Amino acid sequence: MDIQSTKKFQVLIIFLFPLFLFAQTVDSSNHYNYNWNSLALHAGVGLQRSAYLEIGTSYIYHNFNSRQGFVNGILFTSFEWTPIKNIYGIKVGAEYGYNLSMLCIDLKYQFRNSTKDLVITPKIGLGLGLLSLYYGYTISTSKYPFPSIGKHQFSMTINFTRKYFEKINTKTK
Repeated sequence: MDIQSTKKFQVLIIFLFPLFLFAQTVDSSNHYNYNWNSLALHAGVGLQRSAYLEIGTSYIYHNFNSRQGFVNGILFTSFEWTPIKNIYGIKVGAEYGYNLSMLCIDLKYQFRNSTKDLVITPKIGLGLGLLSLYYGYTISTSKYPFPSIGKHQFSMTINFTRKYFEKINTKTK
């Protein structure tokens, strides 16, 4: 072999070696996959200078793959109340979770007497879809008219449906 052929062979080995290294036979007998969707109770608590409560409904799509983990897609709507200053809000949003990572965005119309605000809050957090912990940053469209509601938000949400527990019980039997 000449030097040119040797270099081509080395380059070929360098590019093909990872394919040989990671090539494996997949045993499909141990692999399982399931998915479901359900309506659920959506509830949450949070802190953004003042504490707030929220309650509403959600629609959950859940997919589990034994090789890759689980994915949750959640659409929700809720009513929010900040009891210290009696600020109310109507909220719609979406959550997306892949294994323990969660992303959320919600749009909230909040009001008290004649003061109104439309707020967008992107959030990032940890959770399972059933229970999630978030950090969010609120973006006001009216220059933050409520001083008791800050820009930073910590929250915990629960999307409660029996479907989460049905799959746990069937897999442990």
